[in-house]
Amino acid sequence: MKKCQYCGTLQDDSNQKCVACNAFEFYNVCYNCHTAFDSAFCPKCGKRAGDKGK
Repeated sequence: MKKCQYCGTLQDDSNQKCVACNAFEFYNVCYNCHTAFDSAFCPKCGKRAGDKGK
């Protein structure tokens, strides 16, 4: 899941631009703990960006 850095709208991982404001910059949102982050792994629980878990 992604979150637009400008308007905060949640997006599907496959979206390349925001459906609400057409921005191209996103935060990753952890499926496990719902933390927003801009790296490849969640700093709170360590899950990889985009991993949905079990």
